[in-house]
Amino acid sequence: MAEHAKYVKERFGVEVLAVGTDFLGISSAPPGLESVDKIGRLAEALRSAGFTSEEVEAVLWRNAYRVLREALN
Repeated sequence: MAEHAKYVKERFGVEVLAVGTDFLGISSAPPGLESVDKIGRLAEALRSAGFTSEEVEAVLWRNAYRVLREALN
């Protein structure tokens, strides 16, 4: 997942990336991310893929928050 996120970031910018943690509508989760309590693994994988701490924060919650805030205003 981190490599896919890196691809998207490099082509479209980190601001388009967001991770949902509700796991609704999927039949299986990526290995190692079977539940929301494992989201720290994704954060570490993103850092290892070259994401800054600010970019990781954006992917994990800030981008989704921004979109919801803008949509609800």
